[in-house]
Amino acid sequence: MIQRYAAYNDAGTIFTFWNSVDAPPPDPMPDGVHALAITEDEYMAALTSRAVPYTVLEGVLVAPTLEAIDAFNAREAWAVLQDAAMAALRKSDITVLRCYEQQIQVPAEWRTYRAALRLIVSAPSGDAAAGLPTMPAYPTDSPAAIPKATPKRTR
Repeated sequence: MIQRYAAYNDAGTIFTFWNSVDAPPPDPMPDGVHALAITEDEYMAALTSRAVPYTVLEGVLVAPTLEAIDAFNAREAWAVLQDAAMAALRKSDITVLRCYEQQIQVPAEWRTYRAALRLIVSAPSGDAAAGLPTMPAYPTDSPAAIPKATPKRTR
């Protein structure tokens, strides 16, 4: 039977795993590195929970708390919202460029929209549930607001 080990530092952070067959703990152990013998079930649980890692506290393997998992999920959701805000900001660049090309003043609601997107992109954290601001209507005289003529079909 394979004996699993969690390798951790003085702060209790697990940084790798060893086993008794093909990756045994080093002997002697480097300074500041410790090994904790763990079961196969503990190994699988800790291995699959790398995003919100297990730790070692006073020689005991400790699962992540619900608060740590919730905090991780909130950070992930915020990162997804920031990516969406960046994509929306890039898309809105086209509208602003078309306004400049046509010598149309960029409407205040577009400036406000873009400022809100920039705040999301630049904020280190926030409430992802708030979502993105609503994109305003295209400026009235811009090429994006003018319907394209549909080509006539010929037979």
